[in-house]
Amino acid sequence: MNNNQRNDNSDVNKINQYIKLINKLASKFKSEFDLPYDEKQDLKSEGIIAVLNALKKFDPSRGVKESTYIYSCIENAMKKYCIERGFIKPSSEEMNEDWRILDPIWEDKNKDESIDKESTKHNPPKGSDYEMFISQYEKDYERYIEALNPEHQKIIKMLCGWEGKFFTRKEVSEILNISTKKIRRIEAKRLTEFLKFKKDHS
Repeated sequence: MNNNQRNDNSDVNKINQYIKLINKLASKFKSEFDLPYDEKQDLKSEGIIAVLNALKKFDPSRGVKESTYIYSCIENAMKKYCIERGFIKPSSEEMNEDWRILDPIWEDKNKDESIDKESTKHNPPKGSDYEMFISQYEKDYERYIEALNPEHQKIIKMLCGWEGKFFTRKEVSEILNISTKKIRRIEAKRLTEFLKFKKDHS
């Protein structure tokens, strides 16, 4: 087993350690903002990706505990999800900043970063959840989706940028004539199953 495989296995084990926390925070958001049950599943998916990315970005030299940092990343990801879907309103501070790309806890608030909306219209901005996730687990994820039915394969490939570009859920919905709600369900389910697949095939 090489170092990359060993690190990936460690990440999967750590994600499994945070599943209870992800479920707890998803339940908290669902209850606090009276969200539909289906949205809880999406929040759990956001939480899993947040942990995957946080493990890659965590810097112990910052003086913050890993568990504290990951908790903030999960909470931030779920909050972004709720704000982007109109379930909650962003605070005045968040409205004055490009909060969507902020890294919780140690992001430099004085750093002037902006996103060119036109250039990222069809591709996620550098450092986005999907870009980071796919760059780290692309080969394993490609191997995993080979066993999926054709519809699910097509959806995942479009979302992951393997059909020429990164498609948004809305674009996938329009092209395949599938509701965005169904797409989110498939996405969340397959992401959760992928973690088990990776653990079993490492």
